[in-house]
Amino acid sequence: MRVDSLNYKLKHSLARRIVIWFSLLTITVSVLFGMISVMMMYDLEDAFFDQGLGQQAQRIKHEFEQTGEWPKALPENHTLHVDRSDFPEEIRATAMLEPDRTEFFGTGERYFHVKKFELDKPVYLVAEVSDQLILRLARDGIIEFLVICSLLVCVIVCLVAWVLSRKLILPLNRLVDIVSEERSGELPVGFSQGDKSHSGRESYVFPSNEIGLLAHTLDASFEQINQAIAREKAFTRDVSHELRTPLAIIKNAVELQLRRLEPDNDSFSKVEKASAKEKVDSDAKTSQIKSDAAKQMSILNRIGNAAIEMEKTVQTLLLLAREEHTQSVKTQTELMPIIENVVIQHRHLLDDKEIEVVIDDSCNTKQMVNKDMLTVLLNNLFLNAIQHTECGQIRFCVKDGAIWVSDNGAGIDPELLQYITDPSVKGKHSQGFGFGMAIVKRLCEHQDWGLEITNGAMDSAQGTAATGATIKVAF
Repeated sequence: MRVDSLNYKLKHSLARRIVIWFSLLTITVSVLFGMISVMMMYDLEDAFFDQGLGQQAQRIKHEFEQTGEWPKALPENHTLHVDRSDFPEEIRATAMLEPDRTEFFGTGERYFHVKKFELDKPVYLVAEVSDQLILRLARDGIIEFLVICSLLVCVIVCLVAWVLSRKLILPLNRLVDIVSEERSGELPVGFSQGDKSHSGRESYVFPSNEIGLLAHTLDASFEQINQAIAREKAFTRDVSHELRTPLAIIKNAVELQLRRLEPDNDSFSKVEKASAKEKVDSDAKTSQIKSDAAKQMSILNRIGNAAIEMEKTVQTLLLLAREEHTQSVKTQTELMPIIENVVIQHRHLLDDKEIEVVIDDSCNTKQMVNKDMLTVLLNNLFLNAIQHTECGQIRFCVKDGAIWVSDNGAGIDPELLQYITDPSVKGKHSQGFGFGMAIVKRLCEHQDWGLEITNGAMDSAQGTAATGATIKVAF
Protein backbone atom coordinates (compact mmCIF):
# COMPACT_ATOMS: atom_id res chain seq x y z
CA MET A 1 0.00 0.00 0.00
CA ARG A 2 1.28 3.43 -0.90
CA VAL A 3 2.08 5.75 2.01
CA ASP A 4 0.00 8.61 0.60
CA SER A 5 -3.01 6.27 0.32
CA LEU A 6 -2.49 5.19 3.91
CA ASN A 7 -2.23 8.82 4.98
CA TYR A 8 -5.48 9.60 3.17
CA LYS A 9 -7.31 6.78 4.88
CA LEU A 10 -5.86 7.77 8.23
CA LYS A 11 -7.04 11.36 7.85
CA HIS A 12 -10.45 10.68 6.36
CA SER A 13 -11.49 7.29 7.67
CA LEU A 14 -10.38 7.12 11.29
CA ALA A 15 -11.81 10.51 12.25
CA ARG A 16 -15.05 9.74 10.42
CA ARG A 17 -15.34 6.40 12.19
CA ILE A 18 -14.86 8.03 15.57
CA VAL A 19 -17.74 10.43 14.84
CA ILE A 20 -19.92 7.63 13.45
CA TRP A 21 -19.33 5.34 16.42
CA PHE A 22 -19.96 8.15 18.89
CA SER A 23 -23.18 9.00 17.02
CA LEU A 24 -24.34 5.40 16.94
CA LEU A 25 -23.58 5.02 20.62
CA THR A 26 -25.52 8.22 21.41
CA ILE A 27 -28.52 7.17 19.32
CA THR A 28 -28.52 3.72 20.90
CA VAL A 29 -28.33 5.13 24.43
CA SER A 30 -31.03 7.72 23.62
CA VAL A 31 -33.39 5.07 22.25
CA LEU A 32 -32.82 2.83 25.24
CA PHE A 33 -33.26 5.75 27.63
CA GLY A 34 -36.50 6.77 25.88
CA MET A 35 -37.88 3.24 26.02
CA ILE A 36 -36.98 2.91 29.69
CA SER A 37 -38.57 6.31 30.43
CA VAL A 38 -41.82 5.38 28.69
CA MET A 39 -41.91 2.02 30.46
CA MET A 40 -41.35 3.71 33.82
CA MET A 41 -44.16 6.19 33.12
CA TYR A 42 -46.52 3.35 32.25
CA ASP A 43 -45.49 1.54 35.44
CA LEU A 44 -46.08 4.69 37.48
CA GLU A 45 -49.52 5.13 35.91
CA ASP A 46 -50.42 1.52 36.65
CA ALA A 47 -49.13 1.91 40.20
CA PHE A 48 -51.35 4.99 40.60
CA PHE A 49 -54.42 3.00 39.49
CA ASP A 50 -53.51 0.09 41.76
CA GLN A 51 -53.10 2.45 44.70
CA GLY A 52 -56.55 4.01 44.05
CA LEU A 53 -58.19 0.58 43.79
CA GLY A 54 -56.45 -0.50 46.95
CA GLN A 55 -57.82 2.47 48.86
CA GLN A 56 -61.34 1.76 47.55
CA ALA A 57 -61.00 -1.90 48.50
CA GLN A 58 -59.98 -0.99 52.06
CA ARG A 59 -62.98 1.35 52.38
CA ILE A 60 -65.41 -1.30 51.06
CA LYS A 61 -63.96 -3.92 53.35
CA HIS A 62 -64.21 -1.63 56.38
CA GLU A 63 -67.87 -0.69 55.72
CA PHE A 64 -68.85 -4.31 55.02
CA GLU A 65 -67.29 -5.45 58.31
CA GLN A 66 -69.21 -2.74 60.22
CA THR A 67 -72.63 -2.94 58.51
CA GLY A 68 -72.58 -6.36 56.89
CA GLU A 69 -73.71 -4.76 53.62
CA TRP A 70 -71.95 -3.61 50.52
CA PRO A 71 -71.42 0.14 50.37
CA LYS A 72 -73.95 1.99 48.26
CA ALA A 73 -71.69 4.77 47.01
CA LEU A 74 -68.96 3.73 44.57
CA PRO A 75 -67.19 5.79 41.92
CA GLU A 76 -69.16 5.58 38.70
CA ASN A 77 -66.37 3.75 36.88
CA HIS A 78 -66.01 1.10 39.67
CA THR A 79 -68.04 -2.12 39.98
CA LEU A 80 -68.03 -4.93 42.58
CA HIS A 81 -68.12 -8.58 41.61
CA VAL A 82 -68.13 -11.74 43.69
CA ASP A 83 -67.20 -13.93 40.72
CA ARG A 84 -65.18 -13.47 37.57
CA SER A 85 -68.16 -14.69 35.54
CA ASP A 86 -69.87 -11.41 36.43
CA PHE A 87 -67.11 -9.27 34.89
CA PRO A 88 -67.97 -7.04 31.95
CA GLU A 89 -68.46 -9.13 28.87
CA GLU A 90 -65.52 -7.61 26.98
CA ILE A 91 -62.97 -8.85 29.56
CA ARG A 92 -64.83 -11.86 30.99
CA ALA A 93 -63.29 -14.55 28.79
CA THR A 94 -59.76 -13.28 29.35
CA ALA A 95 -60.31 -13.05 33.11
CA MET A 96 -61.56 -16.64 33.22
CA LEU A 97 -58.48 -17.88 31.34
CA GLU A 98 -56.00 -15.74 33.31
CA PRO A 99 -57.27 -15.50 36.89
CA ASP A 100 -54.19 -13.68 38.21
CA ARG A 101 -54.23 -10.91 35.61
CA THR A 102 -55.01 -7.40 36.86
CA GLU A 103 -54.97 -5.34 33.63
CA PHE A 104 -57.27 -5.87 30.65
CA PHE A 105 -57.86 -4.22 27.30
CA GLY A 106 -61.50 -3.88 26.38
CA THR A 107 -63.18 -2.95 23.13
CA GLY A 108 -62.04 0.21 21.42
CA GLU A 109 -59.77 2.14 23.76
CA ARG A 110 -61.39 0.91 27.01
CA TYR A 111 -58.92 -0.20 29.68
CA PHE A 112 -59.70 -2.04 32.97
CA HIS A 113 -57.87 -2.59 36.24
CA VAL A 114 -58.95 -5.32 38.66
CA LYS A 115 -58.31 -5.50 42.43
CA LYS A 116 -58.94 -8.72 44.31
CA PHE A 117 -59.48 -8.66 48.08
CA GLU A 118 -60.83 -11.10 50.69
CA LEU A 119 -63.86 -10.85 52.92
CA ASP A 120 -65.63 -14.10 53.73
CA LYS A 121 -64.92 -14.94 50.08
CA PRO A 122 -62.96 -13.39 47.23
CA VAL A 123 -64.34 -10.08 45.98
CA TYR A 124 -63.25 -8.23 42.84
CA LEU A 125 -63.25 -4.49 42.32
CA VAL A 126 -63.21 -3.61 38.62
CA ALA A 127 -62.40 -0.07 37.40
CA GLU A 128 -62.69 1.18 33.83
CA VAL A 129 -59.92 3.83 33.70
CA SER A 130 -59.87 4.85 30.04
CA ASP A 131 -60.61 8.45 30.88
CA GLN A 132 -57.75 8.56 33.39
CA LEU A 133 -54.97 7.37 31.01
CA ILE A 134 -53.04 10.60 31.02
CA LEU A 135 -49.96 8.97 29.46
CA ARG A 136 -51.96 7.77 26.47
CA LEU A 137 -53.22 11.29 25.84
CA ALA A 138 -49.73 12.78 26.17
CA ARG A 139 -47.90 9.95 24.39
CA ASP A 140 -47.27 11.79 21.12
CA GLY A 141 -45.94 14.83 22.93
CA ILE A 142 -43.68 12.68 25.12
CA ILE A 143 -42.26 10.84 22.11
CA GLU A 144 -41.70 14.11 20.27
CA PHE A 145 -39.94 15.53 23.33
CA LEU A 146 -37.70 12.47 23.63
CA VAL A 147 -36.83 12.58 19.90
CA ILE A 148 -35.90 16.25 20.04
CA CYS A 149 -33.78 15.70 23.14
CA SER A 150 -32.07 12.72 21.52
CA LEU A 151 -31.26 14.73 18.39
CA LEU A 152 -29.86 17.60 20.42
CA VAL A 153 -27.72 15.23 22.45
CA CYS A 154 -26.56 13.49 19.25
CA VAL A 155 -25.53 16.82 17.70
CA ILE A 156 -23.61 17.79 20.83
CA VAL A 157 -21.90 14.40 20.97
CA CYS A 158 -21.00 14.59 17.26
CA LEU A 159 -19.36 17.98 17.80
CA VAL A 160 -17.46 16.65 20.79
CA ALA A 161 -16.43 13.54 18.82
CA TRP A 162 -15.29 15.66 15.87
CA VAL A 163 -13.15 17.90 18.10
CA LEU A 164 -11.79 14.87 19.96
CA SER A 165 -11.02 12.99 16.73
CA ARG A 166 -9.13 15.97 15.31
CA LYS A 167 -7.14 16.21 18.51
CA LEU A 168 -6.37 12.49 18.45
CA ILE A 169 -5.63 12.26 14.71
CA LEU A 170 -3.38 15.34 14.54
CA PRO A 171 -0.28 13.66 16.05
CA LEU A 172 -0.90 10.58 13.90
CA ASN A 173 -1.07 12.78 10.79
CA ARG A 174 2.18 14.49 11.81
CA LEU A 175 3.80 11.11 12.34
CA VAL A 176 2.64 9.82 8.94
CA ASP A 177 3.83 13.00 7.20
CA ILE A 178 7.27 12.69 8.81
CA VAL A 179 7.66 8.99 8.02
CA SER A 180 6.38 9.27 4.43
CA GLU A 181 8.50 12.30 3.53
CA GLU A 182 10.85 11.63 0.61
CA ARG A 183 14.52 11.44 1.54
CA SER A 184 17.67 10.23 -0.17
CA GLY A 185 17.88 6.75 1.34
CA GLU A 186 17.78 7.94 4.96
CA LEU A 187 15.01 7.48 7.50
CA PRO A 188 14.01 10.45 9.68
CA VAL A 189 15.36 10.59 13.23
CA GLY A 190 14.93 12.96 16.15
CA PHE A 191 11.32 13.80 15.23
CA SER A 192 9.87 12.46 18.50
CA GLN A 193 11.61 15.30 20.36
CA GLY A 194 10.55 18.01 17.94
CA ASP A 195 13.85 17.98 16.03
CA LYS A 196 13.33 19.60 12.62
CA SER A 197 16.88 19.26 11.35
CA HIS A 198 16.00 16.51 8.86
CA SER A 199 12.71 17.66 7.39
CA GLY A 200 12.72 21.41 7.95
CA ARG A 201 9.15 21.16 9.21
CA GLU A 202 7.80 23.15 12.09
CA SER A 203 8.87 21.59 15.38
CA TYR A 204 6.21 19.34 16.88
CA VAL A 205 6.34 17.59 20.25
CA PHE A 206 4.24 14.46 20.43
CA PRO A 207 1.89 14.04 23.41
CA SER A 208 2.82 11.85 26.37
CA ASN A 209 0.43 9.03 25.51
CA GLU A 210 0.36 5.91 23.33
CA ILE A 211 0.95 7.98 20.18
CA GLY A 212 3.97 9.63 21.76
CA LEU A 213 5.27 6.20 22.77
CA LEU A 214 4.80 5.00 19.18
CA ALA A 215 6.69 8.05 17.88
CA HIS A 216 9.59 7.45 20.31
CA THR A 217 9.69 3.75 19.36
CA LEU A 218 9.73 4.53 15.62
CA ASP A 219 12.37 7.19 16.16
CA ALA A 220 14.64 4.73 17.99
CA SER A 221 14.02 2.03 15.38
CA PHE A 222 14.76 4.40 12.49
CA GLU A 223 18.00 5.47 14.12
CA GLN A 224 19.08 1.83 14.45
CA ILE A 225 18.08 1.15 10.83
CA ASN A 226 20.05 4.19 9.63
CA GLN A 227 23.10 2.95 11.52
CA ALA A 228 22.66 -0.52 10.02
CA ILE A 229 22.31 0.95 6.52
CA ALA A 230 25.44 3.04 7.06
CA ARG A 231 27.35 -0.05 8.21
CA GLU A 232 26.10 -2.04 5.23
CA LYS A 233 27.09 0.70 2.79
CA ALA A 234 30.56 0.85 4.33
CA PHE A 235 30.82 -2.94 4.25
CA THR A 236 29.72 -3.28 0.62
CA ARG A 237 32.07 -0.48 -0.39
CA ASP A 238 35.01 -2.13 1.38
CA VAL A 239 34.10 -5.59 0.11
CA SER A 240 33.78 -4.25 -3.42
CA HIS A 241 37.29 -2.80 -3.21
CA GLU A 242 38.82 -5.85 -1.53
CA LEU A 243 37.28 -8.32 -4.03
CA ARG A 244 38.01 -6.31 -7.15
CA THR A 245 41.71 -6.03 -6.31
CA PRO A 246 42.48 -9.81 -6.28
CA LEU A 247 40.24 -10.31 -9.30
CA ALA A 248 42.20 -7.68 -11.20
CA ILE A 249 45.45 -9.40 -10.18
CA ILE A 250 44.11 -12.76 -11.42
CA LYS A 251 43.05 -11.24 -14.75
CA ASN A 252 46.43 -9.52 -15.24
CA ALA A 253 48.34 -12.68 -14.34
CA VAL A 254 46.25 -14.71 -16.79
CA GLU A 255 46.79 -12.18 -19.59
CA LEU A 256 50.56 -12.14 -18.90
CA GLN A 257 50.80 -15.92 -18.92
CA LEU A 258 48.75 -16.14 -22.12
CA ARG A 259 51.16 -13.77 -23.87
CA ARG A 260 54.09 -15.95 -22.76
CA LEU A 261 52.44 -19.04 -24.24
CA GLU A 262 51.69 -17.52 -27.64
CA PRO A 263 53.54 -19.37 -30.51
CA ASP A 264 55.41 -16.30 -31.65
CA ASN A 265 56.65 -15.55 -28.13
CA ASP A 266 60.47 -15.50 -27.73
CA SER A 267 60.46 -17.93 -24.82
CA PHE A 268 58.48 -20.47 -26.83
CA SER A 269 60.85 -20.06 -29.79
CA LYS A 270 63.84 -20.73 -27.53
CA VAL A 271 62.23 -23.90 -26.27
CA GLU A 272 61.57 -24.97 -29.85
CA LYS A 273 65.17 -24.17 -30.88
CA ALA A 274 66.55 -25.93 -27.81
CA SER A 275 64.52 -28.96 -28.70
CA ALA A 276 65.86 -28.84 -32.24
CA LYS A 277 69.48 -28.73 -31.03
CA GLU A 278 68.99 -31.90 -29.02
CA LYS A 279 68.13 -33.70 -32.29
CA VAL A 280 66.26 -36.36 -30.33
CA ASP A 281 62.65 -36.82 -31.41
CA SER A 282 62.56 -33.16 -32.30
CA ASP A 283 59.19 -33.20 -34.01
CA ALA A 284 57.52 -35.21 -31.25
CA LYS A 285 58.81 -32.91 -28.52
CA THR A 286 57.76 -29.83 -30.43
CA SER A 287 54.28 -31.27 -30.91
CA GLN A 288 54.09 -32.18 -27.20
CA ILE A 289 55.18 -28.69 -26.16
CA LYS A 290 52.55 -27.12 -28.43
CA SER A 291 49.90 -29.46 -27.05
CA ASP A 292 50.84 -28.63 -23.46
CA ALA A 293 50.84 -24.94 -24.28
CA ALA A 294 47.38 -25.24 -25.84
CA LYS A 295 46.09 -27.00 -22.73
CA GLN A 296 47.61 -24.37 -20.47
CA MET A 297 46.11 -21.63 -22.61
CA SER A 298 42.71 -23.34 -22.40
CA ILE A 299 42.99 -23.54 -18.61
CA LEU A 300 44.14 -19.94 -18.40
CA ASN A 301 41.30 -18.80 -20.65
CA ARG A 302 38.86 -20.60 -18.40
CA ILE A 303 40.41 -18.96 -15.34
CA GLY A 304 40.24 -15.57 -17.03
CA ASN A 305 36.60 -16.04 -18.06
CA ALA A 306 35.76 -17.22 -14.55
CA ALA A 307 37.44 -14.11 -13.12
CA ILE A 308 35.38 -11.90 -15.44
CA GLU A 309 32.17 -13.72 -14.48
CA MET A 310 33.14 -13.52 -10.81
CA GLU A 311 33.65 -9.78 -11.17
CA LYS A 312 30.17 -9.41 -12.68
CA THR A 313 28.71 -11.64 -9.98
CA VAL A 314 30.36 -9.58 -7.24
CA GLN A 315 28.98 -6.39 -8.76
CA THR A 316 25.52 -7.93 -8.99
CA LEU A 317 25.53 -9.23 -5.42
CA LEU A 318 26.80 -5.91 -4.11
CA LEU A 319 24.04 -4.22 -6.07
CA LEU A 320 21.53 -6.51 -4.38
CA ALA A 321 23.04 -5.78 -0.97
CA ARG A 322 22.72 -2.04 -1.52
CA GLU A 323 19.29 -2.43 -3.19
CA GLU A 324 20.10 0.29 -5.69
CA HIS A 325 17.13 -0.31 -8.00
CA THR A 326 17.79 2.84 -10.01
CA GLN A 327 21.09 1.42 -11.28
CA SER A 328 19.48 -1.77 -12.56
CA VAL A 329 19.27 -0.87 -16.27
CA LYS A 330 17.09 -3.14 -18.42
CA THR A 331 17.65 -3.48 -22.16
CA GLN A 332 16.42 -5.69 -24.99
CA THR A 333 18.73 -8.66 -24.48
CA GLU A 334 19.16 -11.78 -26.59
CA LEU A 335 18.73 -14.84 -24.38
CA MET A 336 20.45 -17.44 -26.56
CA PRO A 337 24.02 -16.04 -26.28
CA ILE A 338 23.69 -15.68 -22.51
CA ILE A 339 22.46 -19.27 -22.09
CA GLU A 340 25.16 -20.61 -24.40
CA ASN A 341 27.86 -18.68 -22.53
CA VAL A 342 26.60 -20.05 -19.19
CA VAL A 343 26.78 -23.60 -20.53
CA ILE A 344 30.24 -23.07 -22.02
CA GLN A 345 31.62 -21.56 -18.83
CA HIS A 346 30.59 -24.64 -16.83
CA ARG A 347 31.05 -27.37 -19.45
CA HIS A 348 34.00 -28.81 -17.53
CA LEU A 349 31.55 -29.83 -14.78
CA LEU A 350 29.84 -32.14 -17.28
CA ASP A 351 32.97 -34.17 -18.10
CA ASP A 352 32.29 -36.92 -15.54
CA LYS A 353 28.52 -37.01 -16.06
CA GLU A 354 26.34 -38.32 -18.86
CA ILE A 355 24.27 -35.16 -19.17
CA GLU A 356 22.84 -33.72 -22.36
CA VAL A 357 22.24 -29.97 -22.34
CA VAL A 358 19.37 -28.95 -24.62
CA ILE A 359 18.80 -25.30 -25.52
CA ASP A 360 15.41 -25.06 -27.21
CA ASP A 361 14.96 -22.92 -30.33
CA SER A 362 12.44 -20.85 -28.34
CA CYS A 363 15.42 -19.34 -26.48
CA ASN A 364 16.39 -17.47 -29.65
CA THR A 365 14.42 -14.43 -28.55
CA LYS A 366 14.83 -11.10 -26.78
CA GLN A 367 13.59 -9.93 -23.41
CA MET A 368 13.71 -6.60 -21.58
CA VAL A 369 16.07 -7.63 -18.76
CA ASN A 370 19.27 -6.66 -16.99
CA LYS A 371 21.96 -8.79 -18.63
CA ASP A 372 24.22 -9.14 -15.60
CA MET A 373 21.33 -10.05 -13.31
CA LEU A 374 20.08 -12.67 -15.76
CA THR A 375 23.59 -14.13 -16.13
CA VAL A 376 23.98 -14.57 -12.37
CA LEU A 377 20.52 -16.13 -12.16
CA LEU A 378 21.14 -18.62 -14.98
CA ASN A 379 24.56 -19.49 -13.55
CA ASN A 380 22.95 -20.48 -10.27
CA LEU A 381 20.12 -22.39 -11.94
CA PHE A 382 22.50 -24.29 -14.25
CA LEU A 383 24.93 -25.15 -11.44
CA ASN A 384 21.99 -26.31 -9.32
CA ALA A 385 20.75 -28.54 -12.16
CA ILE A 386 24.22 -30.03 -12.76
CA GLN A 387 24.68 -30.74 -9.06
CA HIS A 388 21.42 -32.67 -8.78
CA THR A 389 21.64 -34.57 -12.08
CA GLU A 390 23.98 -37.52 -12.61
CA CYS A 391 22.70 -38.50 -16.04
CA GLY A 392 19.93 -37.41 -18.30
CA GLN A 393 19.03 -33.99 -19.66
CA ILE A 394 19.10 -30.35 -18.63
CA ARG A 395 16.77 -28.26 -20.74
CA PHE A 396 16.40 -24.52 -21.37
CA CYS A 397 13.32 -23.14 -23.10
CA VAL A 398 11.25 -19.96 -23.28
CA LYS A 399 7.49 -20.15 -23.06
CA ASP A 400 4.75 -17.64 -22.24
CA GLY A 401 7.23 -14.83 -21.54
CA ALA A 402 9.22 -16.95 -19.07
CA ILE A 403 12.43 -18.95 -19.14
CA TRP A 404 12.19 -22.58 -17.98
CA VAL A 405 15.16 -24.57 -16.68
CA SER A 406 14.46 -28.24 -15.99
CA ASP A 407 16.39 -31.39 -15.24
CA ASN A 408 15.43 -35.03 -14.79
CA GLY A 409 17.54 -35.62 -11.72
CA ALA A 410 16.34 -36.70 -8.29
CA GLY A 411 13.99 -33.72 -7.88
CA ILE A 412 13.36 -31.72 -4.71
CA ASP A 413 12.28 -33.28 -1.44
CA PRO A 414 8.55 -32.40 -1.12
CA GLU A 415 9.12 -31.41 2.51
CA LEU A 416 11.75 -28.84 1.41
CA LEU A 417 9.97 -27.58 -1.71
CA GLN A 418 8.33 -24.57 -0.06
CA TYR A 419 11.53 -23.67 1.85
CA ILE A 420 14.06 -24.31 -0.93
CA THR A 421 14.65 -20.57 -1.54
CA ASP A 422 15.44 -19.87 2.11
CA PRO A 423 19.13 -19.36 2.98
CA SER A 424 21.06 -22.47 4.12
CA VAL A 425 18.27 -24.83 2.98
CA LYS A 426 19.55 -27.63 0.76
CA GLY A 427 18.73 -31.19 -0.22
CA LYS A 428 20.31 -34.37 1.10
CA HIS A 429 22.70 -34.74 -1.83
CA SER A 430 23.69 -31.10 -2.16
CA GLN A 431 27.39 -30.32 -1.85
CA GLY A 432 26.93 -26.55 -1.56
CA PHE A 433 26.01 -24.26 1.29
CA GLY A 434 22.35 -23.73 0.37
CA PHE A 435 22.64 -20.12 -0.85
CA GLY A 436 22.17 -20.61 -4.62
CA MET A 437 18.37 -20.64 -4.66
CA ALA A 438 18.27 -17.90 -2.03
CA ILE A 439 20.28 -15.69 -4.41
CA VAL A 440 17.88 -16.64 -7.23
CA LYS A 441 14.93 -15.57 -5.09
CA ARG A 442 16.55 -12.22 -4.21
CA LEU A 443 17.38 -11.58 -7.87
CA CYS A 444 13.76 -12.28 -8.86
CA GLU A 445 12.44 -10.01 -6.13
CA HIS A 446 14.91 -7.28 -7.09
CA GLN A 447 13.89 -7.43 -10.76
CA ASP A 448 10.18 -8.10 -10.16
CA TRP A 449 10.42 -11.48 -11.86
CA GLY A 450 8.06 -14.29 -11.00
CA LEU A 451 9.66 -17.45 -9.59
CA GLU A 452 7.98 -20.85 -9.62
CA ILE A 453 9.67 -24.11 -8.55
CA THR A 454 8.00 -27.47 -9.14
CA ASN A 455 8.94 -31.13 -9.23
CA GLY A 456 8.87 -32.79 -12.64
CA ALA A 457 11.01 -32.09 -15.72
CA MET A 458 9.86 -30.90 -19.13
CA ASP A 459 10.42 -33.24 -22.06
CA SER A 460 11.00 -32.25 -25.66
CA ALA A 461 7.26 -31.77 -26.15
CA GLN A 462 7.14 -29.50 -23.12
CA GLY A 463 5.24 -32.01 -21.12
CA THR A 464 6.36 -33.19 -17.69
CA ALA A 465 8.29 -36.23 -16.53
CA ALA A 466 7.90 -37.88 -13.15
CA THR A 467 11.40 -37.08 -11.90
CA GLY A 468 13.53 -33.97 -11.83
CA ALA A 469 12.64 -30.35 -11.15
CA THR A 470 11.55 -27.36 -13.19
CA ILE A 471 12.22 -23.72 -12.35
CA LYS A 472 10.21 -21.04 -14.13
CA VAL A 473 11.29 -17.39 -14.14
CA ALA A 474 8.68 -15.05 -15.60
CA PHE A 475 9.93 -11.68 -16.88
